[in-house]
Amino acid sequence: MASRISAQLDGMWASVSALTAESPASAFEEFADFFEPNATVYFMGVTAPPAVGREAILLTIKGLVTYWSL
Repeated sequence: MASRISAQLDGMWASVSALTAESPASAFEEFADFFEPNATVYFMGVTAPPAVGREAILLTIKGLVTYWSL
């Protein structure tokens, strides 16, 4: 079980580290697929509103990647 979780985390980090502002939508969707459809993710920290659901995860990660690519 631990090796399966470790492999999933490795895959998630590989996916997110490859994202750029120019990445195709499919790359962002691949990253979002690591989360449950109704996942709540605090990308901006616990004092900011969370991303709830895959659509919000996609929008938030695209915004973060664009922001940090400046």
